[in-house]
Amino acid sequence: MLTCRVARYSAVVLSLSLLVLFLVFIESARGAEGVAPLSTNVSGAITQDTVWTVTQVITGDVTVNSGVTLTIEAGVDVLFDGDYALIVQGTLSAEGTASEPIRFTSNQTATKAGDWGMLDFRSGSGPSVLRHAIVEYGGSATRAGQGCVSGALCVNT
Repeated sequence: MLTCRVARYSAVVLSLSLLVLFLVFIESARGAEGVAPLSTNVSGAITQDTVWTVTQVITGDVTVNSGVTLTIEAGVDVLFDGDYALIVQGTLSAEGTASEPIRFTSNQTATKAGDWGMLDFRSGSGPSVLRHAIVEYGGSATRAGQGCVSGALCVNT
């Protein structure tokens, strides 16, 4: 009788364990496909209209090509992971709100002025908007924009 109860208990525990493993597997598979990441690493050329909706970690220079619009949604942080620039040859639309500003900032643990390069708006770029945007800790002394010596914001007309 005791052996029968132990066998039933073991079978129930095994069944519950398998069910939990199955649910964890299903949830992780769904998470990989159905849930947006908390941040995205980005570098290189943006060659088509693009919308940033989550934190972006800039891991190399990013260039918005001519004729292309980069839209950054309210509340998005753009974190520069080194002496990199966001070079705008197309159009940048970065419209935050008073309660959800867009931040262009350093990705370093101990932040300081000059941690990253600059926002570099090139001559011939499209009409761009920076509204309710915070630009901080940029302006690397070793990084010059086109026609700019240094600073976190370089605008060529």
